[in-house]
Amino acid sequence: GDPAGGHKVSVCKLSHDSHIGSVGEAQLDLRLFSRPLDFTFSYTGDQPVFRKAGYTITPKGIKAMPQAYKVKGLPGGESIRTLTMDKVVPSEVQGLRVWRAVDAKNNTYTVKRFALTEFDPRRMLVNELDGLIDCLQQHAITPLDAFLDRLEVVLVLDDMGGRYLRDVVERKGKLPEQNGSIVLRQVLQAVRHLHENKLRVHNDIDARNILVLKTGEVRIGGFCYSTRNVGAAQKFAGPYVHMSPERLLGLDCGVASDSWSVGILAMELLCGKPAYDMARFSGPNALFEFKKMVVTEPSPSIKRGDDYSDEVRLFVDSCLHKNLKLRLPVSGLLSHPFITKYESFMPNFLGRWISKENKPKRRASIISVDDGGKQESIFALLQKASGA
Repeated sequence: GDPAGGHKVSVCKLSHDSHIGSVGEAQLDLRLFSRPLDFTFSYTGDQPVFRKAGYTITPKGIKAMPQAYKVKGLPGGESIRTLTMDKVVPSEVQGLRVWRAVDAKNNTYTVKRFALTEFDPRRMLVNELDGLIDCLQQHAITPLDAFLDRLEVVLVLDDMGGRYLRDVVERKGKLPEQNGSIVLRQVLQAVRHLHENKLRVHNDIDARNILVLKTGEVRIGGFCYSTRNVGAAQKFAGPYVHMSPERLLGLDCGVASDSWSVGILAMELLCGKPAYDMARFSGPNALFEFKKMVVTEPSPSIKRGDDYSDEVRLFVDSCLHKNLKLRLPVSGLLSHPFITKYESFMPNFLGRWISKENKPKRRASIISVDDGGKQESIFALLQKASGA
């Protein structure tokens, strides 16, 4: 064989006569190297199948997994054809489509479709499944099953009647400190297990990936960008809004990147709005300008004078140090005063707050005026005026 490896291919040969009579000649050679496929996919015959990284997925569901894990499957009588796709969830990746779905009994699900014809969605499918399995079951969104559907794999996740944190913040506004602490405590517990026992970095800790059940229990998902064996290869990938400076710059990164994302999450939960004003960044240079801001400007923080405790401000600052040596690891964040201060508050305290609907205040009803010798409330007078 050729010691240089590969298959030598002569693409073209060019020659020309120069003005001094000599002949010039150039030949372009390429070497073709075969790259072994890391997956197999067959849709011929009567047994379509997709295999990758120890997973075997068919139209009837997952048939093999690299780790000991038993999927629950969809409820009896339900299939990916009977679910109603209720809401489209925006996705930044070509070949990945996401929906919120419901069945006939109003059970709710998240449905993700991964295109098998694209490299990134295939990789993200494996990352998602691996991450959900690596996570402790009491901390993870439950994968019910995955099905091969033509040129896609459809992953169905059980929402268990919960709400995603992004929806909670949009509906309820900022979380009281004790509720924010309850959420962050559970997120940190889940991530600590991944870091210490599975050597996995989540890389996408964000309110859109965190589910809160009616009981106040928190489940994390969104493992598409998660990685094992952290090192030089784990660089810029995924939504950049909650990325640490080192990830944005494409530098070597690791578990400290998740601590940064927790800080960005804490600001969104406790302030009721994203840490950054993304309206500042638009057009073709948006990503460059955002990177420049994160790297060169001071980290976002909760300013003194705002209606927040010192513990909250210091917690956020501990997450958002640009110096990796000063940024607290997840284990350190779990022992931070902002977390320990509210450790006696159980998840059901959060669950009751989320389930409680916001009621309009009727402050005017207690104010009285003199209406022809009769004392009546402003609220009653307004009702009369409107013909109520």
